[in-house]
Amino acid sequence: MGGISRRVLASGLAVPGCAQAVGRGEFERSTMATYWSEDAAWSADGPGESPLPVAAWARVPDPRGRGRWRSDRDASAFQKIGQCNTARVPTVGSFRDAEAQRVAAVAEQLWGVACGGVRLPDVLREQTLHPSIRASAVRFFRDRDIRWWTHHDEHGGRPTSLLRSSQVACVNHLEPARREEQLAVALGRALGLDAVGGIRVEGGFLTYEWIGERNHLGEPRWGRRGERCTSLDAFLPLRIADGRVLGVAIEWKYTESPRPGSEALSKNGASRVETYRPLLEAPSCPIDLNRLDRIEDVFFDPYTQLMRQTLLVWQMVEAGEAGVDGWLHVHVVPGANVAMRRPRAKLAVAADDLAAQWRSLLRDPDHYRLINPTDLLAHIPPEDSPRGWREWLSLRYGT
Repeated sequence: MGGISRRVLASGLAVPGCAQAVGRGEFERSTMATYWSEDAAWSADGPGESPLPVAAWARVPDPRGRGRWRSDRDASAFQKIGQCNTARVPTVGSFRDAEAQRVAAVAEQLWGVACGGVRLPDVLREQTLHPSIRASAVRFFRDRDIRWWTHHDEHGGRPTSLLRSSQVACVNHLEPARREEQLAVALGRALGLDAVGGIRVEGGFLTYEWIGERNHLGEPRWGRRGERCTSLDAFLPLRIADGRVLGVAIEWKYTESPRPGSEALSKNGASRVETYRPLLEAPSCPIDLNRLDRIEDVFFDPYTQLMRQTLLVWQMVEAGEAGVDGWLHVHVVPGANVAMRRPRAKLAVAADDLAAQWRSLLRDPDHYRLINPTDLLAHIPPEDSPRGWREWLSLRYGT
């Protein structure tokens, strides 16, 4: 097998980001608690906390079987964990935890290594992308200086090794449609659109981390795609049977849950309200602030992001970018991600559902769709898909 030797994993050696084999056949957990601590729920005592001995040297042989490090950087990715005698295990119960357990169970089928479902070793980062789309996606991001989201300790320029990345999930699901027009059209039909053709954008039929051709929202840090400004995970222009060209703005979620608290102020204390107020208060704005008690009510997750993306795609249409003369905002969220689909923060209606909440604020509710990944791909014929891609998505994401 390529990558980490089964004997290394079975022996109980600790590999950062991978499973610790404890007594072979017992439980598997991430050996480094810091990979979980950012967003897991911890239990101070009881079943949510479990001691896990961690101290070993781990070595990953060359995948070509030569038993040596491919580079010094590869070697440094696997180091002695040292004096970490216990590691807390997150309390199970969230969709994120359930996905980590599900992915851990199929990791060897997917990547040829056992892991805790949280993170792959750094040397395997590109393998978070399906083989059929890996080279084209990495090249597309590199050629356009699009930022890959990275975890705290990772170097940039490559897909993250963190297996819960929604950016990687988006690319894994959509890259074939970027390359093939009939697949792009199939996405439109899954959204209920009478799509008859794709529109070329940046050499394909959709693009990633789109921020607009100019700074439509007046954001202070606008400029680089995927970094510190409003971006669309994907932008898909489609030709509709009635002659219109519709710009489909796609936001992709995976295991995220809404962050608590107001987002009216940035981390450095700047007012986000004042940044977006001119467009929000414009008479033709697609968001109707009169349905809220105050403008600050929209600055709660996940509505802040939906608001910014709505303003962006609306302004793109106003500017005629990619020849579009209409827009649709699509929110892709797994059906099992209840935390995102039923956010605690409410807007203008008492409903629990995210779609009902956000549509209640739009002058035209049909501008927004909430859909799960499986339904989005429902109209793609298996014979038109890359070999093994759909089966891999099913195993990797349950799509």
